[in-house]
Amino acid sequence: MRRLRVETDLCFKHCSKGSVEMINAEFKRINTMPLQSRFLSQLDAEDVAAIKESIEDTTVGIFEHDATSRPEDMGIVLEGLQILQGLDNAALAAAMLFGLMYVLNLNYPPELKHTFEVLQKVVMELDGTTLSKKAQVLKNRL
Repeated sequence: MRRLRVETDLCFKHCSKGSVEMINAEFKRINTMPLQSRFLSQLDAEDVAAIKESIEDTTVGIFEHDATSRPEDMGIVLEGLQILQGLDNAALAAAMLFGLMYVLNLNYPPELKHTFEVLQKVVMELDGTTLSKKAQVLKNRL
């Protein structure tokens, strides 16, 4: 647990304008596939709205300053801290949130475990050999 806290603290200290590139690079190093382009190419407008709705009210999720703000006023909250901000859209914010959770090896919040399972196993096609019943039903509907 101490190692995770140190890695998380390092990420928090270094998260800045280059953070999107850093998360993309670390994700690609771990998985040999690009995070952002793969994630965004798999989504449509309905997916983006569903992702945003499902995570905006959590301490681990996406925030926007207000409904009338510019799209680039979106960001990520992780462990109760604003980690990234200035993201252009909800899909990019969702990709970066997933990437941070994955590269920092954080446990998915229980209330979002199915959301992150679908992102990981269905959208990104990582470790997708076993799916929960809920994820399997969604995958079959897609």
